[in-house]
Amino acid sequence: MTLECTEDSHFDDFDDEIVPDLISSDRGGRWIDDVRCRLLESYEDFGLQNVSFAEYMKRFHQMKPEVFALTANSAVPVADAIRGWYDEIGEEQPELTYVRANRDLTQENLSLEEQNVVEQDIKRLEREYADARAVIIDQFVCSAKTLNLATCMLGRAGLMVMDGTHEARWYNHAFGDIDLTNMTSEHAPFMRWIGREAVHYSSNESRLP
Repeated sequence: MTLECTEDSHFDDFDDEIVPDLISSDRGGRWIDDVRCRLLESYEDFGLQNVSFAEYMKRFHQMKPEVFALTANSAVPVADAIRGWYDEIGEEQPELTYVRANRDLTQENLSLEEQNVVEQDIKRLEREYADARAVIIDQFVCSAKTLNLATCMLGRAGLMVMDGTHEARWYNHAFGDIDLTNMTSEHAPFMRWIGREAVHYSSNESRLP
């Protein structure tokens, strides 16, 4: 099924600059409607597929992961959508953590400081989650380099990566306060609502109003 979102919500290329950013949801407006649509509905536009958060969560829930690893920093707001999903279905949520994989760290010639960031995060993940079954959440996948780096880091830390959001194009960057320690952000109310709604959208491909 091909679904359309807002009139100007489309992809001309894999360029993430045309994907909306996640900004303060209390400002409302077209960009929030666009992000909401991308999170709740899967669709194909100009040959590019967006698989919704709702559909990914339906798949991941069946896999019974022990850990959701979210790419830092912009995917971290999705942690609250995951909480909303599990609240809605009345089940205990898996562990939520971050993995310091981003575009800058996928370059070939990393500085010593950047290499240290990667190595230290691998040690943290190994210390806290070794041997756990994990899925990876990246809010926007273009070349998949960030997702591949995250997979490699979790593998080196001893986690078993079961799946990831390979066709997610929900939003570009997340702006505002992001709390890595508690895996939350200033977008928590909006994202928790998304998580609760996603439970119903995952089993009903009804259109957004």
